[in-house]
Amino acid sequence: MAALEGMNKSLFAEVDPAQAGGQEVTVKVTLQKYERGKLDERTKSMRFNNAMYVDDVCKQVAEAFRMDDSPQFALWNDGGGVLEDSYFLKREQTLRFYDIVNLDELTYKSKMRPLRVELMDGSIKTVMIDMSAPTKDLVALVCEKNGIANPAEFAFQVSLTEEQKEAEAKRQKEVAKIRAKAGLDTSFSGTKIVSKKGIDEDWLSADQTLAQCGVLPEYSVLLKKKFFFSDASVDTSDPLTLSLLFNQYQDDVANGNLPVARDEAILLAALSAQATLGDHAPGKHTVRKIDLGPRPPEECRN
Repeated sequence: MAALEGMNKSLFAEVDPAQAGGQEVTVKVTLQKYERGKLDERTKSMRFNNAMYVDDVCKQVAEAFRMDDSPQFALWNDGGGVLEDSYFLKREQTLRFYDIVNLDELTYKSKMRPLRVELMDGSIKTVMIDMSAPTKDLVALVCEKNGIANPAEFAFQVSLTEEQKEAEAKRQKEVAKIRAKAGLDTSFSGTKIVSKKGIDEDWLSADQTLAQCGVLPEYSVLLKKKFFFSDASVDTSDPLTLSLLFNQYQDDVANGNLPVARDEAILLAALSAQATLGDHAPGKHTVRKIDLGPRPPEECRN
């Protein structure tokens, strides 16, 4: 009897409680891996218990493709072709948590990619990011790598070329068609196309990934200060942050995002010119030789 009880305990010890009641599902898994600049893409149909942890699934997938499982790789759901609905599966969750069912398709690929970041002083930085991380973590990473203080006060906006804006408008229409065909809400859940006049809805959601915000890999993001508490909170000993704020304020006044009276605009333009051009030199600083650039708003130039 004691031996039987010991055997039963051993049997139950080998059963993962999380897999109790799980179902077998066949999943189409595609490997996407770059080696020496070339894409290695292969697909296998694999069977899993949907109560398995994603971490265990990743290990089995890596073994099936004869490669080592790396924490930088993860399973990705493409959201049925809708970028805003795509996501990486977290390793600590189960397949059942993500409602993975028979004949679903997943991609095993790296979470890392370069992100092109524009700063308000016109400089461009390229940062390697984890695509599964929310944008607030990416903002903090960019600020850390560039020595920018108080990252919680900054956020991203999308920066698109005119050609990208046209392509993005078409993509959003296609997203609406796909959702309508599936009987889903057709309202666009990503980030609105950024215009020259930044508005609140242009900010990327802090708790969503870039993909969930509708940011394609080829898009650039613009790092700007979003929250202003008081002038006293500005660190005047940090020249980089001051320079970025200066350029952001100048751009906002010129674009009309910060409405000012004509006299104030002229004074601000004069201060901006003083800061960038130095003391006035009559022979050097003439109307024809000075590029006013973004300093005075358009309506104040006549």
